[in-house]
Amino acid sequence: MSFAAKFAAAMSQSAPVVPFHAARPQPVASPSGAGRVLVTGQGRTVTTTMDDAEAMDLCGRLPAWHGRRDFVASLREQLHRRGSLSTSQWAWVHLIAQEQLGRELGGDEEPTEANPLPASRRADLSAIISMFDKSAENGLKRPRIVFTDLPCGEVRFTRTSRGREPGSVGVEVRGEYAGRISRDGTWASRGRHEGLDAFMADFAADPWAVAARHGKKSGRCCFCARKLTDAKEKGSIEMGYGPICAAKYGKPHGK
Repeated sequence: MSFAAKFAAAMSQSAPVVPFHAARPQPVASPSGAGRVLVTGQGRTVTTTMDDAEAMDLCGRLPAWHGRRDFVASLREQLHRRGSLSTSQWAWVHLIAQEQLGRELGGDEEPTEANPLPASRRADLSAIISMFDKSAENGLKRPRIVFTDLPCGEVRFTRTSRGREPGSVGVEVRGEYAGRISRDGTWASRGRHEGLDAFMADFAADPWAVAARHGKKSGRCCFCARKLTDAKEKGSIEMGYGPICAAKYGKPHGK
């Protein structure tokens, strides 16, 4: 079946949505054509046969649990306000759109208690939620923690402020959505990533020990990604994270 036929079938089966065109009478889109190759700022490539409006429409149908809903919302707002996106931003739009089309064609529905995410795993990760809650109480708008030295690649934790469950923590592996930690501390994962489940349990068991271990090994703070430079006793190099980040996430530095 051709892409056009698959796209039409997905559109006919999906719930009605407000089309992207309705947000702007004459949207400004980058030049389109069959088989375009686009490259993101991170060097990922995507080959697309969609035009930009089709891709943005698909992005507007991301499920509530998806980790890139806020990112897509910011791109839509920028396009509406400025009338343009950069080449790398369009690459992300088309990459996310292709993933969404695959979900729709494959019947991948939003998870529920009766029909959980594939490979859903029950574990008490409430300590991670508590750490992020403390950062939000201390004024961080979009707290995130990044580990770069895991077997599965870079793992990023981000606290959500909107969507299906505000205050939950989304998890990405190498820039792809990998699952979500709910407010009750349960972990619902999508797909399998080498060593991720074991790491999640380790992180929840002692978040500060894991943060320190990462900082000492990588030389960078997992909370702000900055290089650790204070070599004094109980300084950031010895502790594995800096005093400002420690305070924001609820731990007195040096203890």
